[in-house]
Amino acid sequence: MMNATIMDRVQKKAAGYIGQLCEGRPAVEIAAEMYRQNLPGKSEQTAMMMAQHTRDTVAEYYRSKAAALENYEAWVSEAFAEATKRMDEAEAYNQLYQIYVGAVANAKLKLAATAEEKEAVENWVKEESEHDFAPEEVTPEALEDLKEKLAAALKDTNLLTTQLDAMSEMLRNEEADARMVLDFGAINEEVMTLLAMQTYLDVKNGLIDEIPGSARLEEIALGVCSAMDTCRIAAQVASGEMTEEEGEKLLGILGGVFGALLAITSIYYGGLTTAFVVYLMLGSSLIAAAAGVVMTVAISEPVFNGLVEAGETVGNVTQNTVKVIASGVSMLLSALVKGAKAVWARVCAWENEIKAKAQAEDKAEAVQQATAKRETAEVTV
Repeated sequence: MMNATIMDRVQKKAAGYIGQLCEGRPAVEIAAEMYRQNLPGKSEQTAMMMAQHTRDTVAEYYRSKAAALENYEAWVSEAFAEATKRMDEAEAYNQLYQIYVGAVANAKLKLAATAEEKEAVENWVKEESEHDFAPEEVTPEALEDLKEKLAAALKDTNLLTTQLDAMSEMLRNEEADARMVLDFGAINEEVMTLLAMQTYLDVKNGLIDEIPGSARLEEIALGVCSAMDTCRIAAQVASGEMTEEEGEKLLGILGGVFGALLAITSIYYGGLTTAFVVYLMLGSSLIAAAAGVVMTVAISEPVFNGLVEAGETVGNVTQNTVKVIASGVSMLLSALVKGAKAVWARVCAWENEIKAKAQAEDKAEAVQQATAKRETAEVTV
């Protein structure tokens, strides 16, 4: 996590930028200025393009979140259909299958207790990365069935558990009376645009060790947005606004949205993505580090005071104590642990399905080879 000096710097800068937003300046304009100030030599055109892209990515997260909360399965199916629309059915199936395997691998990794078990997961996903389904094996029905399984896999991997762990660690290191600014970020895209841009720039300048400098803007923006939502859900569970079970269910859906959007960005950037790439991406330190950045700003007197001094709040600003938030984090982690057996059962079911597909593929190949040998023998005779 960030050291105290960097944390203080981030909080003060965030307070200044959010203060400008409260005074009526557009987020994209502020973000473009942030970009040029932190990366000298960049043109105004590039700065504005990156600022707008940040704003668009944040907006896409919230659009996707709203749609997924209405009908998660339908949203996932439509999102991946759009991402693979320029592929034929076989290409789309193979791409989604790789993402599916990567998601299953992450669920398996969370349940792996020893170094040997973790190594087994890595070996397993490397093997599965080599599967390639031929066009004759893929039907429209099989493609739709895979989308359903992918939606469930992304939701059940509990991607946001890592954010809860990171928040718990940071909360233990903060004073009990520190203020929390939660709701403004969860419902205001302008604020999250600035926080995402600041995080991206701090990463590029080497101030956040946990996030590699190669991380893309989209990945960072999605991580920051989902971290703020995770923080807010913990607060709502702690205050009794929702039950642990409701919080766990909501985290599952939001984790699915986060994982799907991350995977989709990799499709757009790199074409076909292997299961191992997805596995590394979903299990990267980016998720936890984003939570740390959000908590750094949220546990912040300067940010809260900046909003108050501006004369009007951005969104709905609330105050709470770290102890209350920590309680919500603890309750959610407990709920997720209770569901580990159910997740394990689903992981086993997914693995059996994958093995069945692989066996069917091997059988089809064996039949093809046998047919070829018979035809060769007939010609020879």
